[in-house]
Amino acid sequence: MNASYRFVVSGVTPIGALLGGYLGTFIGLRLTLVVGAIGTLTALLWIVFSPLPKLNELPAQEDDSECPEIVGAETTS
Repeated sequence: MNASYRFVVSGVTPIGALLGGYLGTFIGLRLTLVVGAIGTLTALLWIVFSPLPKLNELPAQEDDSECPEIVGAETTS
């Protein structure tokens, strides 16, 4: 999962750099920084409107006794 996340973030970075250069050229550096700050703050909306702020404790872990055993997995008992 970490590799997938890093691939997506690294893959979008050049697009953001091109967009930032384009905006900086046409609307000015100061306004481009304002647009970037607003874009960063809108990422907070994802967390604010999610169920995460209402979470008081971690959800209970499901019983995984019914999960099939992985063939060839080593056990440390």
